[in-house]
Amino acid sequence: MDWTLAGGLAAGLLIVTVPPVGVSGAVFLLPTVREEEILRAIRHSIRDRGEALSVRQLAREHGLRSPASVAYHLVNLEERGALVRDGRSWQTCRLTG
Repeated sequence: MDWTLAGGLAAGLLIVTVPPVGVSGAVFLLPTVREEEILRAIRHSIRDRGEALSVRQLAREHGLRSPASVAYHLVNLEERGALVRDGRSWQTCRLTG
C-alpha cells in the first residue's frame, strides 16, 4: 500500500503529533526506560553544574555510539512536554516536571 502524506512523504510513513499534556484530548505517553535515564542525567547535571550535559556527553554516559540516538530521545521528550529548550542547544534545556 502506498501512502502519500503532506510534504511528499510516502511508503506507509505515518506522522502522529501529540498535543501537550493538559490540552483537551491530549494523549499522555510515558517516557521509555532510556528516556527516563536521560531525564535523570539531565536533572543531575542541572543540579550539579547548572546546565544540562551536551548530546555527546549524554551519549557517552549511556553507552550509545551515536549522538543522534540521544537527540532522537530528546526530541521525543520535548514533544511530550518533559523538557523545553531555551535556545538551539540541548544544554539550554530545562525540565518541566
